[in-house]
Amino acid sequence: LLFPSNNSELENYTTWFHFNLTDNFNATNCTLAVNDAKRWVNRTISLNISNNFTYTLAGGNYNWSVNCSDNANNIGFSGFFYLLTSDLKVNSSDFSFTSQFPVFRETVQINATLFNLGPANHTRNATVAFYEYDEFFRTYVMLHNQSMNISSGENATLILNYTAKVGSYRIVIKADIPLGLNGSLIESNEFNNIANITISVPPYHTFYGDVLPGIIMDTFSNKTVYQWLNSSSVGNIYAADTDSSLTFSSLMPLGRNASYNLTFDDFSELDLALNTTNLTDSINRTYTFDGWANRTSNFTLFSRFVTDVPIANSTNSSSFITGILWDGSDSPNGNYTGVEDVVFITKMSQDMQGKYGIYDYEIRIPANLERYSTLDIEDSVSFYRELQ
Repeated sequence: LLFPSNNSELENYTTWFHFNLTDNFNATNCTLAVNDAKRWVNRTISLNISNNFTYTLAGGNYNWSVNCSDNANNIGFSGFFYLLTSDLKVNSSDFSFTSQFPVFRETVQINATLFNLGPANHTRNATVAFYEYDEFFRTYVMLHNQSMNISSGENATLILNYTAKVGSYRIVIKADIPLGLNGSLIESNEFNNIANITISVPPYHTFYGDVLPGIIMDTFSNKTVYQWLNSSSVGNIYAADTDSSLTFSSLMPLGRNASYNLTFDDFSELDLALNTTNLTDSINRTYTFDGWANRTSNFTLFSRFVTDVPIANSTNSSSFITGILWDGSDSPNGNYTGVEDVVFITKMSQDMQGKYGIYDYEIRIPANLERYSTLDIEDSVSFYRELQ
């Protein structure tokens, strides 16, 4: 047997098998055997020079041999040569994270360990890639790829620094996908090269804590400017995009226009602005039913009594609620259109049981609120406390 040599790696599905035959009685035929089974017969044999078979194999590990007969009915058998393939393997259990429960815009390091389970070493670089799969749109985006050589019985780790986004995203790793899908390596198992994990980032952030009745405002030089010693621990806490310029005296309930008439598209327009339309807990799905606010509450905003503010529980406790307001001074026609400033509001309630303990306030705001304003100069949310 001349080629492929013993313990060589299978490079192509269609393989040329070369052998040399020496005989005193003119050989009449030769048979190729792969894994001890007859695969092909050649009846045109030349002596003392290379003869060959061409045969197509699936990925796998094989032995091959040749036996021949001559016109005196002698049968000769060659020894066996072995063909080897690699087997890249990755599984969901081979992933690890620096954070199991990331929040919006948190950088998570994802490590994926790949193994070569086959007896062959890689003679070519295998391409391994991370993809982000959007569950809603069913689309793949490549995040990172590189070439890797993994010897038989060894492993290697691929690292991805991933910035978490709101929603549910599947992180997929593909290790030299099958040749039919533009892979490069023949493997004994082409069905263990893809694995995935799902990263779910909540669309809301919850803030909670105590409110101190005494308030001291300082300058940067730590010089006291104002002091409220008897301020109340009741009132409201507001949250808005830092880039917003708010007129608190013009705040109105979302779902009402400047004439205080009901509007039915405000919640879906806010979802569009926050990029939360497709989420199961979008603004529209959380606060409304058939376009109407599920629940409303009344608030006193800087001594101004405002009714019909749409609300939802801040968490799983009924002690705290979060409402939504919009700034009517931003609208030329008195309607919310998705660009006017938006404010989330909660009432302070001293020493109440919330999801995380006993405290004075609990408010839930969209993670994307920090990028709500089209100015988008600063990615942050500002909180405001009303002084009594």
